[in-house]
Amino acid sequence: MTKKTRHSVINFELKGFDEVISMLSILPTKMQQDVLIPTLSESAHRIKEYAQQFCLTMVKQRSNRLYKSYKYTPSTVDKNNQIKAVVYSTLFYAGFVEFGTSKSMAFPILRTAADFEFNTLSENIKKEIEKVIAKEVVKCQQ
Repeated sequence: MTKKTRHSVINFELKGFDEVISMLSILPTKMQQDVLIPTLSESAHRIKEYAQQFCLTMVKQRSNRLYKSYKYTPSTVDKNNQIKAVVYSTLFYAGFVEFGTSKSMAFPILRTAADFEFNTLSENIKKEIEKVIAKEVVKCQQ
């Protein structure tokens, strides 16, 4: 018998990264992955940590269980060649906390954590692009 686990996952679409996307589009696919996989993994880890911090300050009841429930998966490339990282809670009621119910107000913990991280994500990607290009230049000079 397998144990069914309920997760609360919130999907976000990144917008406003036109400059970064245009910078990435001129790079070969392998270099794009070399840039995005570590950068998004680090961002997912930071979002998880921010969510845990916000959980302690925003939600008083059940905060210890909710705090421990936040997890992330490092970046991977899926079958559609999309790079993704996932931040989630293993508690079924995390979605109720995040969005609220008819009887309780919302505490947008993951959304706040993601917004906090997205403010620096563009700069982090640009820095990683510079590192990858610098490595390739060194390889070409050898």
